Parts: sequence; structure tokens; C-alpha cells
Amino acid sequence: MNIALRMRRKVPHSSAARKTGSADPTLQIAQSISGDVLDLLERELIPPTPPVYGLLFEHALGVSQVTSAVVDGAMRQSERTGRPLGQVLLEAVPGTGASAASLRLAEEPAVQLDRLGTSIDAASTSAGGHREALLATQRALRDPAGSRGTLRDVVRSAAAQHDTLIRAKGLLRSALAAARAELAATREQLAQAARDSQLDPVTGLPNRLGAEDVLLSTVDEAHKGGDGFTLVLVDIDRFKVLNDTYGHQAGDCLLREVGRALTSSVRSGEKVFRIGGDEYAAIVHDTHGAKLEGTAERLRRSVADIDLARCMGDAVVGNVTVSLGLAVFRASDSFTSLFERADSALYRAKHAGRNRWMVAD
Repeated sequence: MNIALRMRRKVPHSSAARKTGSADPTLQIAQSISGDVLDLLERELIPPTPPVYGLLFEHALGVSQVTSAVVDGAMRQSERTGRPLGQVLLEAVPGTGASAASLRLAEEPAVQLDRLGTSIDAASTSAGGHREALLATQRALRDPAGSRGTLRDVVRSAAAQHDTLIRAKGLLRSALAAARAELAATREQLAQAARDSQLDPVTGLPNRLGAEDVLLSTVDEAHKGGDGFTLVLVDIDRFKVLNDTYGHQAGDCLLREVGRALTSSVRSGEKVFRIGGDEYAAIVHDTHGAKLEGTAERLRRSVADIDLARCMGDAVVGNVTVSLGLAVFRASDSFTSLFERADSALYRAKHAGRNRWMVAD
């Protein structure tokens, strides 16, 4: 269910919707959704940070199917585990460092243009002074009453202005070359920042933003007659207990180990993502029969074989397990329906006792 509908069911008339008197229906909808999001943040005691607010607002607008899946998953995880929704959402939101870096880098071209403008102004001033000096020389040459001393002074001034103009042109050329080099470097840094913003800072795997293009394009290609595939959702069993018992540092270590295990278990061309909290997703090529069952078991086994002592010390007992939900792409699937079927299979695997996989009907 769309989060906006959930919120409106709890809060029939948001404060923003009550206050707006605008006749623009688009503005009214945006204000209403904004009010619902703020009401949810206040009710659930979630810090109204820009990333969290943006995540909920984006989901409420329905502009990102991956975002919707992540938020719905966070709400289900909160209901299933009893963890505060705010904590689950904060874990699902990527770090904002790359965004801040992008904003900082985006300001650099303006700084370069300001410097270049200063150089152009200096060159223009020098050119104007040089022109005036040449005109003064011309007048002096035409003046029959002019003395040699006056003429000599005018020529000397014109020569000095000429030298100034040459220096200004040289500085302008240098400024242009420096601006080109620095703008090229800025473009590359911005591109790198964009790439970094799609990576999960804990595991280094593509995050929900990085997953979106890949997942949606995979569905689109399959609709156009491309190869079939299977979407796998993976959830670490009882991660909250491990995280609370051994601390966040150990929990982050475990998240990395699970990411490595899953990545090492897929084949070339198959993808693994961390889509939020203790949830991962994978795209695999196998679509039926023993091969698909073997892939699911290989993923499950790879995590069960993790040595927990690497993250939690020798005192830890047992091993970490995961539950998996698999949905084979159908021609009738949208990304949303595919994700929902995989999530339903994951839910059944959890309720069947965890540490197992289920394939959606």
C-alpha cells in the first residue's frame, strides 16, 4: 500500500491540506503529502532530516518504485521486529556525504567564471587604455605645434600601454587555460560524486539508488524479449538481536561479510545490492528447476558459512542465517509486482522458520 494512503488513513486531514487555499490541484496534493509526511515523522519520533523526509516524500509521490519498495519493506520490518520505524528508515537512507560533495563541486565552476571574468575585465581595461594611448599619439603627430618632448612622452606612454595590453592578454590566456583544466577536473569529480552517491557506504554495494536503474532496465529489457531473470530478496535473520548484543561496529562488519558472501556466490553479469537495513537484493539468470534451486541454496549457504568470530569475537555461538524470497520474471510483471511477489515469498520463508528460501507462485 502506498505510504501516502497509509498516512491519510491515520490522519484524515493533514495540517497542510487544511491550511492551503490554493486553487492549483497539483500544489494542493504536494502540500497535502508534505503535511502527511511531517505528521508521520512527528508521530513516529523520526528526526526530520532532509534524506529521510526526501525518502518518504519521494515514495508518497510514487516517482521511484525502488524507493517505494524500500519504504514498504522498512515498515514491514518495523512491524515484524518491533524496532522503531525511524531507526529502520535511517538505516535505509544512504549517507549524504556524496550529495554535500556534489553541491560543493557544483559551486566551483561559478568561482572559476568569476576569476575568468576578472581577467577579462583587466584585459578590456588594458585594451581601452592602449586605444587611448594610440589616439593621443595620433593627435600629437598631427599637431604642428607639438614639441619633440611632448611627442616623446606620448610615444613612451603608448609603448607602456602596449606592454600592459600584452601582459593582460597573457594573463587572460593563462586564466582561460586554467579555467578549462579546472572545469574538466570538476566535471570528473562531479561524475565520481554521482557514482559514490549510488554506493552503500557500509558494504560498498550499490544502494537503493544504484539499484533502481539496473532493476528497472532489466525489467524493461525482459519485456522487450530479452533474457529472463529472477529477483531474489535476502533478509538477515534476527539481525537486530546480533546488532544490539554485539554493537553497531560488529553489526556493520556482519553487513559487509554478508555482502561479500552474496557477491561471491553470484556469477558474472549477476548483481547484488544492499537496498536498506539488513535487506539485500540480487538479480540472477536462472529461472526454473534445479538450477534456480541450486542458486537459492548457494546464496543461503554462503551466508551460513560466514565465520561470525571475524566480527563478533570468539564468544559468539552459532552462525548467521538469511531468509530468501525469489520471484521469476513473468511477461505480465511490472517492477512493482515482481518486487511484491519476491517480498511475499520472503515473508513466507520468515514465517516458515527462517534460514530457508521460498519461490513466489
